[in-house]
Amino acid sequence: MILSGAFLCLVGVLQAVMDTLDFHYGSSVFARLRKSQFWDQDQSWGNKWAKAPNGEIMVNKPRFWGSSTFLVWLTDGWHLTDTCRNSAIVLAVLFFPSISVDWWFLIYLVAGKIIIGVSFEATFRLLKVK
Repeated sequence: MILSGAFLCLVGVLQAVMDTLDFHYGSSVFARLRKSQFWDQDQSWGNKWAKAPNGEIMVNKPRFWGSSTFLVWLTDGWHLTDTCRNSAIVLAVLFFPSISVDWWFLIYLVAGKIIIGVSFEATFRLLKVK
């Protein structure tokens, strides 16, 4: 149960990273990183597409095989974080203790939501530049 809770905490952390990249990139710690082409969604969307000789992005031609579909998580920070978050959800479920659907199920459900929410809020606040 502790391992499942840790993965739920990670879900909240990763969701905070995703929301920060999506809505508050300019005022976040990510804006200070050198790899803005990977983290800044205004730029990173083009990472999955090939470029013409003149530098223009060709949105109908993937940069590499799978870059616009199942390997999109290699092209930008948001998709990488999304993939990690979804994996953490699956791992939280896999490590969740086997229980029957009774009143304990409701307690675990509420506790899981609290863990995700608290870890999200804490991380979301930490990612903002003061």
